[in-house]
Amino acid sequence: MEVKEAILELARTQCGPDRRLPSEEELCRLLGVSRATVREALSILCREGFVSKRHGIGNLVNRSVLDTPMRFDLERGLRRMLEDAGYQASTIREMPVSPGGKDILLDDPTLPVRLTIPRPWKIQRTAHLVEGAQAIVTCNVFTSNGSWSGKGFAQELAYTDVINLLSGGTLSHTVMAFLPWCAGKGIASAFGLAPGTPIILWHELNYGIQDTLLCESVVAFNPDFVTLRALHRW
Repeated sequence: MEVKEAILELARTQCGPDRRLPSEEELCRLLGVSRATVREALSILCREGFVSKRHGIGNLVNRSVLDTPMRFDLERGLRRMLEDAGYQASTIREMPVSPGGKDILLDDPTLPVRLTIPRPWKIQRTAHLVEGAQAIVTCNVFTSNGSWSGKGFAQELAYTDVINLLSGGTLSHTVMAFLPWCAGKGIASAFGLAPGTPIILWHELNYGIQDTLLCESVVAFNPDFVTLRALHRW
């Protein structure tokens, strides 16, 4: 990943009008790595659309893709997505709790998500903030019958680490649905929006290596900060 990011930085700062990256040999010399490592990084950049390989020409930088923020098709965390868009972002991860009180997302009767994970639940909430305002709110829902011992949870954990720790499994893949919603009062208030403002939700089904459901996540995006984008390659 470090080599990939280094090549991206070269693409942003040193690529000329012809859009060509340095040759593989030159990249090896500049970055001090093997050709196999450079080729692996270039292959990833091609899959992600940042670079197009043209036989007889070389690797061409797609500047239009470099400047596309908030791509949800990349394997990056939500905070990183905000930061790539130029925001100064921070994250608050709450300790997992058993349901109690009124949840601003899960208990809203108009929420267009029906969770299937067995009860009783354990809920872990995460908020990604921009200048103190909530830009993204996530509710990760686990069954309370999981194997978590109550230890090891920390603010700096990545999303995959949270899933693995609290479920006792190993995250393999996620199935996502995108749902429109006229924001309920709770999440609208958290986002500083008028109730009924249209927002986008993610409903994620997170599966382990045995293809068993480890966790369901509901993610709400504040439209004042987030416009989701994706790249389609032809």
